[in-house]
Amino acid sequence: MSGAGPEVIAGGTRMVGFGIMRQQCRKAALYAILAAVMLGFPTHAMQSRTPVNVASLGPQVGESVPNFTLPDQNGQERTLESILGPNGAILLFHRSADW
Repeated sequence: MSGAGPEVIAGGTRMVGFGIMRQQCRKAALYAILAAVMLGFPTHAMQSRTPVNVASLGPQVGESVPNFTLPDQNGQERTLESILGPNGAILLFHRSADW
């Protein structure tokens, strides 16, 4: 018997392969993962990002916003006064997928 795994006798031929096959599958999987990482995440794409100036995007945390009238997700018009509670309000602007 070999140390590579169980031996199977089929038609008089001894086939050793479970251990060797398992090692080859692991090696092939490792190579596939390495290739996917190397080809799927090019470093030049990550280095070419332009920094974003967050302060230029709109009101910042803690700042007051001007009065407004905007439609909500149901089309009903909302004003700043209509959404203010006793502790203020949280405004979240989210771009929808159908723009």
